[in-house]
Formats: sequence, structure tokens, C-alpha cells
Amino acid sequence: MLKKYIAKGGITLRVYKGTKEDKDTFVTEVLSPLLVAANTGWYGAIYMDVKDKGEYVCLLDENGVIGAKIDVTADSITAIIIDVFKNYKGDLKMISTGNVSIVIGSWGSYNACNERALGSSWLNLEDYNDWDEIVEELEKQGFELDGIDEELFIQDIEGIYSSGTNWDYVNPQTLFETLKESEILDNSYKYEIFEAYVEVRSFRCWEELVEKYGSSWDDDINLYKNMDFKDLAYHMIHEVCCYEIPEWLENYVDYEAYGRDLSFDGYEEYSGGIIEIRR
Repeated sequence: MLKKYIAKGGITLRVYKGTKEDKDTFVTEVLSPLLVAANTGWYGAIYMDVKDKGEYVCLLDENGVIGAKIDVTADSITAIIIDVFKNYKGDLKMISTGNVSIVIGSWGSYNACNERALGSSWLNLEDYNDWDEIVEELEKQGFELDGIDEELFIQDIEGIYSSGTNWDYVNPQTLFETLKESEILDNSYKYEIFEAYVEVRSFRCWEELVEKYGSSWDDDINLYKNMDFKDLAYHMIHEVCCYEIPEWLENYVDYEAYGRDLSFDGYEEYSGGIIEIRR
């Protein structure tokens, strides 16, 4: 599974998570392309052997490989990345674009200003199979879930376009179980669709899709990545409808006008291209 992290210093880091048996795939499908594309913004990769906690790391800059194998122990992918870049002279705050992580707080501790007032550590939701595992983690961190910490809220969040959403009033368990049901924590393409959808609509609209259709919420939603409406029009005519337009006639086809028509027919522009929504 390939994830992407962006550091506010210009470094882009791709993270590949797999098992020890995936090492050959990692080398051929991830590291080799990185070596080829080092001058196009690919600056690093981490291979994580989740079972044995072994990490195979290849760091790149514009001059090629700057690091080989590094073994570290950390509680989260973000912590591993920060450890790897601890000598990097730049902003190490990571902006996750491949997973959903949250800080869980409790209103009781927040109002009491006790040691849990700032909430839990960052929890990467893809690391948990069910809510009971998160409860166990919170209890390890000292939360009194049958007492002062009974009422939980989302204190901070990464990985979800959050414009217009007040996370203070979103229940962490409801969020986790909705994300699990939707399968976006385990399917990178569903996650891409999710990101685009909440950008053009809202998180609440997406929740309603999952409530109605479950894991099939994205059946009638398609992405046309790295396209504008003119590109989409060309794609529809030549690759979807397969019209053969003579070369002498090509200059008379108004792709921009057709693209504008498509924008009124279920297609919307998002930061990564065009999304088609039929639900």
C-alpha cells in the first residue's frame, strides 16, 4: 500500500507498507521508479515490515540515494518519518495525504485542565481493526472512560478535507466506524474518491452516502485525474465515444464548449482533476 506524506520544506515522501514477503515488489515497483524519478519531486520511500517491525528505507535527493537501510522503532508512520528526517533542516510537520489520523479528547479532562486536556497521542485509524482496540489504546494512555473521560470528541484531525465541519461535535467512534464501513482506510482508490467528494460537497453529504449505500457508496462516482473540462471533453469524444474525427475537421471541434456543457451534467472540478457524481 503506497502512502504519500508532504513536509513543509519541499520534501515529498512516499511510504510503502507491506509484509516481509513484499520486499521484492517494493524494490521493483517503488524504489526503482523512485531512482528514475528522483529529479521530479520523489524524495524518499520507507518500506515497513509491519509484522517484524523492520524498516527498509531509501532516501533520495536531486543527486540520488542519500540513505540506505535504517531500522527504527516508532508508534506511527509519522513518527518514523520524523525520525528519518530528524537531521533535515526544514519544517518537519507532516501533512498526511494517504491516511486519516485523529487526536481524541474528552470534555471532562478538557474542562478540568488535567494531564489529558490536550487529548490522546495521534491515532492512525488504519492501524485499528475495531473500536475496542482504540478504547484499549486510550486506556493505556490513562483515559478514564467510565468516569471523567466518558464524553469523547475529536480534538484534531488529519487526512480529511475539513472545511465547514466542526469536529468538536463529531463522535470519534461514529467517525471511525463510518470510515471502516466505507473501506477508505483499506482501499487507496476509495480514499482518493473520498477526498475529491468531500472537497466539492461536504463530509456530511459523504456520511449520508455511506449510511445509505455502505461500502458501495462510490459505485456511481468516477475520477478523471489531472484533467480540466477541455481535457475531459477530448477524453469523452475520442476515448469513451470513440468518434473518429478527420484531421482536417479537428480544429473546428470546440472542446471548451463541450467541457462547459459537461460541467452542468454531473461533472465537477476538484483540486486533482474532475469528479463525476451520479448519486
